[in-house]
Amino acid sequence: MFILSIVLVTTILLIACPSYFEPVLFLLTIGVAVLLNQGTNIILGETSDVTASISAILQLALSMDYSIILMNRYRQELQADPDREAAMTRALAAAFGSITGSSVTTIVGLLMLVFMRFKIGMDLGIVLAKGVLCSLLCVFTVLPGLILWADKLIRRTTKKPRACSARIRRSSASCQTPPAPWGRALCSTARTGMSRKPISRHFGRSWRMRALSTPFPRG
Repeated sequence: MFILSIVLVTTILLIACPSYFEPVLFLLTIGVAVLLNQGTNIILGETSDVTASISAILQLALSMDYSIILMNRYRQELQADPDREAAMTRALAAAFGSITGSSVTTIVGLLMLVFMRFKIGMDLGIVLAKGVLCSLLCVFTVLPGLILWADKLIRRTTKKPRACSARIRRSSASCQTPPAPWGRALCSTARTGMSRKPISRHFGRSWRMRALSTPFPRG
């Protein structure tokens, strides 16, 4: 079950991420967090089989978006400043609020499982809350180092723009000039402003000009 979830998550990340190597970094980061969470379960003494079987999958699903947020922010900062270390520093500062707020909300919600009448709630709530906390720490410590280390690989494996994007640009450029006579009215209205020349005046003028230019039939 865990291997199937890894395959599904990897497939989705390969489709959605701009680089083919980014999913590897995300899975490595969450993998370290899962190992930390499973290792620190020793402080609980004993956990149920259900908690042991689903905690890793739920931790992967609950905390994968933290890595995506940080990577997206780093990419935005890198466009403004090509210095990688400075861009990562600004990305960490900018993404700290959103990632921390999301993780704290998730942790508090998971800790509510402790108050279940069933004993499994105690195990599941503590283990999952601890797992999200481990993921948060790994995103702020492990992932930045991996991104800076693999920056060249990320750039080499960046996806090329699709050919259909050029067609879309050409089609949108050809659609910039609407057909006459209402097209000229709309274009002139956009240039002069709707407040000064209402569109109804443009429509009336164009149709009056067409009526005057049409010859009357001779009896």
